[in-house]
Amino acid sequence: MQDTYRPNEGYFDSAGRRFHVILLRNALLSQAVTVGVSATRIPATPLTARRTIIILNNSDNDIYIGNADVTIAAGYVLRPQDTFKIDISDEVDVYGIAGSNSECRILEGS
Repeated sequence: MQDTYRPNEGYFDSAGRRFHVILLRNALLSQAVTVGVSATRIPATPLTARRTIIILNNSDNDIYIGNADVTIAAGYVLRPQDTFKIDISDEVDVYGIAGSNSECRILEGS
């Protein structure tokens, strides 16, 4: 049995579980961003009309993801080499913070 699409409901696999598909129509943009000890915008300038972003912690340190007020105590933790994907527009800012300068790689799609 193959995947199916039901109007107004979405896509379903052969076991009947719904899964999410996002169509990218315009561009992909990859960047390296250094996250510091204070909240750092990821990326500094979002891709215009962004629909999705993937963040890879490319460091040996934990990186914490959240809004502009993100803290190490309350952020969503990305362990070294973890990835985080979220379907989010360019109108919503993503921030990160770390215990020391830490590199992440991002891939945005629009």
